[in-house]
Amino acid sequence: MRKIFATSFIVLVLLCQFAAAQQQINVAPGLNTLVNAVNAANAGDVFILRRDAGYPQQGRIDVNVPITIKAEEGTGALPVIVIVANPDGSFSGDNFRLFANLTLQNLAFNGLQSEGNRTDRIGSVFDMGADNLRAVLDGCTFVGYGGRTLEPGRDGATLIVRNCIETGNGRSNRVDNGRFIDFREARADTLILQNNTLLNCADRWIRHMLGDASLDYAFIDHNTFMNGTGYRPSFQFRNVRELYFINNIVVNPSILGTTPAGVRKGELEYRDTEDVCTFTIAGTDSVNTSIVMRNNNVWRDSRIDDILGDFDLANGDSVAIAPLFNPAFESRIDVATAIFTEVLTFSHSPTIDSLLPELEFYVSGAGGYSHSAFIFRTDEYALGLDMSYGTSARSYTEAAGGFPLGDLNWYPDKKQEWRAAGMPTSVAESNPGTPNTFELAQNYPNPFNPETKITYKLAKTVKVSLDIYNALGQKVRTLVQASQPAGSYDVTWNGRNDLGAAVPTGVYFYRLQAGSQTTMKKMVLLK
Repeated sequence: MRKIFATSFIVLVLLCQFAAAQQQINVAPGLNTLVNAVNAANAGDVFILRRDAGYPQQGRIDVNVPITIKAEEGTGALPVIVIVANPDGSFSGDNFRLFANLTLQNLAFNGLQSEGNRTDRIGSVFDMGADNLRAVLDGCTFVGYGGRTLEPGRDGATLIVRNCIETGNGRSNRVDNGRFIDFREARADTLILQNNTLLNCADRWIRHMLGDASLDYAFIDHNTFMNGTGYRPSFQFRNVRELYFINNIVVNPSILGTTPAGVRKGELEYRDTEDVCTFTIAGTDSVNTSIVMRNNNVWRDSRIDDILGDFDLANGDSVAIAPLFNPAFESRIDVATAIFTEVLTFSHSPTIDSLLPELEFYVSGAGGYSHSAFIFRTDEYALGLDMSYGTSARSYTEAAGGFPLGDLNWYPDKKQEWRAAGMPTSVAESNPGTPNTFELAQNYPNPFNPETKITYKLAKTVKVSLDIYNALGQKVRTLVQASQPAGSYDVTWNGRNDLGAAVPTGVYFYRLQAGSQTTMKKMVLLK
């Protein structure tokens, strides 16, 4: 009896090592209340923030265990998270630094250090301090961030962003330093970007660049992108394995256009002309890239093209309209089905009127014009924003299934129909024939002697570890340690450890880790 009790206790302890104990914690508004709550967090904690309230923080919050931060249920204004000055007057660069997975739901983030200050802005909502992490953001609003709003720039990163709004990204003195998502040089895992509205970006909506950087999957669906100043790619990918860009609206990308390689305009130095396009893919492995691009409405305000086209590029005193695709990207798509052009009138949206005089002065080459004046003055559109457009437009029924293009949150009834119709919400769901779940089956036979089969399913390409532990929590065997594509797998364990020696009768646990997901089951070896 004592042996059975001891074994049961050990099993319970082992299970607790892998299963987070969740509790919901109400966080009162006020200075550093969220900082203090997260610093005391246990794995799996859910922090509830009050609506119609503010959560100012001094300094960055380090997330050391997996947590969720979300608004309380209700209809009030979203809780506002904002960085304020430290006692010495300095500001933190980011709201969060991640060393564990983080989920943010229905929160508002303000990156302005002070109202009207368009030079000094908070850099990022988060960056990642460790590999193989997952960040999920749903229903959040971001206003006025200055550098990289979201920075999942570590290997194995997964970023899922749904139902979010961003406006006013960038600094007035650094038009080349405003990005919504910045993977930088990471060998990242997954990007899912769906039903978001992203407005007024000073440089790139997505940046992924240099070295051997890679991204396994990108699923970009039903988003509305508007006003991207950048003189570099609006959507920049490097060595992406599989890219879906479907059902989106892209308005006014690449406003600053392009010039021949190496040409300077004011403080901007343009790079390879082939890479200064709205959509760019590059890298030594990009020859293996698969791109699915369809049902996208892409257009620029005709006044931008008029200004860029009025000057003579051959004389070296002008910039030109940036191409939509670089050759590597265009060679992998059917342009005729990938995009079309329809000018839309939105109910309440930002404009580019204030930029047009500066753009005209800039491209004329007058006085080596600096780029410092190029900044959108429309942060206020985060409130009262309405990116719906007329139901008679082609775009209203052009998406897959006959739904509207762009962010479906502007059409709540249509979004409800879209969800009821089971439209894809991830890469796996858009690939018929591949599993759409992460699943670990019970081994068979169980109990077993001398061997047993373990079956699991993957929804996408991911780094996989399948390990065997004894009842003391000690790892005895690694069965799989590899990157594997989506599919179903069978692995046989012969009851031996990593040294080839037979293990004794007893209770064992097999643990599957696939990217940021982990699950575990119990089995019994009887001899």
